[in-house]
Amino acid sequence: YNFSGCAYLFKLIILTCRYIMNSKIYYALLMSTIISSCTNYQAESFSSNSIDVYAAESNITNEISVASFSANNPGQNSIFCRGISKSVYLPNKVSFVKYIEEALTETLINAKRYSKNSKDQLRGKIELVDFNTTAGRWHIKGIFNINNSLPVAIDGKYDFPSAWDNDAACQNAASALNQAVSHFIHDIIS
Repeated sequence: YNFSGCAYLFKLIILTCRYIMNSKIYYALLMSTIISSCTNYQAESFSSNSIDVYAAESNITNEISVASFSANNPGQNSIFCRGISKSVYLPNKVSFVKYIEEALTETLINAKRYSKNSKDQLRGKIELVDFNTTAGRWHIKGIFNINNSLPVAIDGKYDFPSAWDNDAACQNAASALNQAVSHFIHDIIS
């Protein structure tokens, strides 16, 4: 549970129960309601797929290295989902920029197109990572180049099932991140 986003709700409950209800039963019911509304959703660890590996094998002729990516929001490791008390987190609360960088590196390794010591170095800046559960869409934007080549802007969008229910919609967003990043990587290497 992430209580940081729910701190004000806990204070309100404590004050309400203490001064108005003065009942342990009401207090327990209210606390369980608030705790359940403070659930976080964790995305899956990235796993490269055969389509992206094949695209890397076909489109990248030499081994390349991957520089540490920069980002407009480098420490971002969660996104609020339908209210301030629910968030989508990455595994081990790694940042989105690191998740994308490691996913791209894994794909290149699996395609045998990665060399840590290569003089050809892929650089990237992640400009946006966000989702909209109402529309059911992840949106990832970045700029990439190898060595001093002209940068290429990638604007990736990946649709996932939406839902009226908050829990279902937030879980769908978390479950779809792996595929959204996979599509984004495919756009980078194609």
